[in-house]
Amino acid sequence: MFRYVIRWSYVSIAEEDLVSLLIFSNYLDMESGPLWTACRTNGYAYGIAFDFDVEKNLILFSINQCSQLQLAYSSVIETLKNLVEYKLKLDVQRITAAQNLTICMLTEHLATLGRIKSVCIHSYLHKYSIEKYQDLLNEINSFNYNEERLMKLIERYVSPLVNDKQSSTLVLVNSNKMKLCKCYIH
Repeated sequence: MFRYVIRWSYVSIAEEDLVSLLIFSNYLDMESGPLWTACRTNGYAYGIAFDFDVEKNLILFSINQCSQLQLAYSSVIETLKNLVEYKLKLDVQRITAAQNLTICMLTEHLATLGRIKSVCIHSYLHKYSIEKYQDLLNEINSFNYNEERLMKLIERYVSPLVNDKQSSTLVLVNSNKMKLCKCYIH
C-alpha cells in the first residue's frame, strides 16, 4: 500500500527571500538533509520534498510512498518544529551544498529548457526571459550564509506549516486491495 501526504500553508512570499528560500528548500530535502534523514533514512517513506509556489504564495511539504505514514508525518513535523524552536542547528556545510545544488538544478533547467524539476523553479522562472537566468544564478552564487536571516526565513515560512490552524493536510491512500483511493483532508 502506498501513502502520500501533502501539507500546505499560504504565506506571502517576499521577493527578497526567493534565493534564500530556494537554497533552504533544497537544504531541507536534499540527500542527508533534515527531512531526508527524518523520513528516508529511517525507512518511513521513499521521498520527501519541501517546496513553494511564488505565484500562489504556497509553502508545502510532501511525503511520498510512505511505508509508515504516521511515523513519516510525525518525523517531518517534529523536524520542522525543532527548526522553528532553534532545537535543530543549521549545518553550514549542507547549506553550501544546497546552494551548489540550487545552481545545478537551475543550470540543468536552462540546459534542457522545459524540463522542470520543481514547483519553486517553475513558478518563479516561467515568467522571466532567458536572460534573467544569469541574474538569478549570480544571486544564488553570491549567497552568503547568515544564520539570523535563515532563522527569520524559518519563522516566516516554516512556522505556519507546523501550526494546525495555519495549514492543511491531505493524505492519499492507494492500495491494490482497495477498490477506491481514499483521501483524507485535515
